[in-house]
Amino acid sequence: MVRAFGWIGVAVLVLCAWRYDSAACRLAAAALAVALFGRAAPRALRPGCAALAAGVLLAGLGGGVALALDLLPALIAAFLAYLFARTLRPGRMPLVARAVAVLDGAARLADPAVARYARTLTGVWAGYQSALAVLAVLAALNDRGLVPMLPGGLPSARGFGAVGLPLAVAALFIAEFFWRRIRLPQAPRRSFAAFACALLRAWPRLLEERAP
Repeated sequence: MVRAFGWIGVAVLVLCAWRYDSAACRLAAAALAVALFGRAAPRALRPGCAALAAGVLLAGLGGGVALALDLLPALIAAFLAYLFARTLRPGRMPLVARAVAVLDGAARLADPAVARYARTLTGVWAGYQSALAVLAVLAALNDRGLVPMLPGGLPSARGFGAVGLPLAVAALFIAEFFWRRIRLPQAPRRSFAAFACALLRAWPRLLEERAP
């Protein structure tokens, strides 16, 4: 019940931000969404959620609401990088390997090619999200004229967060789906829509510390 009211609150804040063009409402919606996600996240992920929320608050306190909103895409990308990178430590199952186990069965990981591909792809996602986080920070600095050496075509921080970041994530996700068919012809075949839906349903299980 508390979670439901919380997400209703996020929706109300988003609507107010749109209706009144309020930066404060946007920041409040983002902070509340992070808090709700952290409350529902597995225990092992709560430090990362807390760091994300702290980053939003520190940016807001140090540079105002505008800076916090501009840095939010960088913080989100950094958090996603953390989700992947944390599973590459010794004794952990890489996040992509967890997805393989959940979607196709743990027996698939007995194939060395599949296990190697899953670990490599987890590293690619971690590095990719880290690069997006850096780009988002540079965009925020460029908006303030602090890095004039960057090309003028660099997107604005908020434009990157609203369009560039989601498109960049979607591009790698789609490209990897088709690349896997070439690299792992032995993997089960399913449509892109079926794969995306199955992964979305399995996502909470993949974040558990003891995911299969």
